[in-house]
Amino acid sequence: MADVAWEASPEDELYPGGTFGERLDRNGPLEDVHLAVELPFWLMVNSSPLEVSVEGWTAGVEIRGDHAELHAEEFRDARTSCIYLGPDPSKVDPAVVPENAPVVLRECKTVLRLPARCRSDAIAAMATATSAPGRRWPTSRPCALPTSRS
Repeated sequence: MADVAWEASPEDELYPGGTFGERLDRNGPLEDVHLAVELPFWLMVNSSPLEVSVEGWTAGVEIRGDHAELHAEEFRDARTSCIYLGPDPSKVDPAVVPENAPVVLRECKTVLRLPARCRSDAIAAMATATSAPGRRWPTSRPCALPTSRS
């Protein structure tokens, strides 16, 4: 399959005349993040850790049956209105909810949380893109949330 670029719209002030991500520093520092993937079904097991090995790579995966999404205004399949994904929606920072905006709670099916690494520049670019007018609601961190540091 050929590489496909995400074309920017002509009026897009963030990526004028370019493609999404072309200005990212692909050699910049990496940050540890958790990637959350919702399965299209319930596994019907308790939330628990699991170790998975594939071709010499081993990672801890969390199986979570307790996650929910919180959306500002309305739920969208593209998740562009999602302001929280996790086990306790009451912990969402009120500052990320637009003033007087209704919120919609959506319980997730089984969610797998996997450790991953992401370029710091990509996280910064996503945070900028999500806070621009007409884009996703501003969040302190976009979808890939950095893991806690000790």
